[in-house]
Amino acid sequence: MDKKLKRRLLYTVATALIAVGYVLFFFAPRNIVIIGAAALLLFVGCAFVTVLMLVFISDTIDYGHWKLGRRNTAITFALQPFINKVGAALAAQIVAITLIVTGINEAKTPDDVTEQGLFTMRIVMMGLPLLLTVVGYCLYRWKYRIDESFHAEILTDLRHRGQLVDEGNVE
Repeated sequence: MDKKLKRRLLYTVATALIAVGYVLFFFAPRNIVIIGAAALLLFVGCAFVTVLMLVFISDTIDYGHWKLGRRNTAITFALQPFINKVGAALAAQIVAITLIVTGINEAKTPDDVTEQGLFTMRIVMMGLPLLLTVVGYCLYRWKYRIDESFHAEILTDLRHRGQLVDEGNVE
């Protein structure tokens, strides 16, 4: 992965796929082909982001080892399922609040939902995730400093210190 495509480029492309997918979903007419294309873009982009997040977590473990002198692999990876559960719980709460605020929860038939309610639901279900995806990408660009060359420097320094336990981590 690192030899041909850089992580930053992959994350940029993945974020762009997600953004285009959400925009297509938001403006899509009731056309299953366009909705399917939007879903495909979203799922592919999200898959790349998920894999990249694991790579970034692994890199931060090496960084922590380099900076603090000890590896916290088990603790770091053990927190990942907890973070996923908290994220899923927040997402479910947002959906529940959206259904109540838009009036969809109380509607007896689809015709009972107002245009404003449908628009609000589209904003929350497609606009908010898009906004949060872009904010996450911007935070990555502004704050995350472990690129391929810095990670290689970290591994080289750990090797020189005799602290690199797993040579399989070498890029």
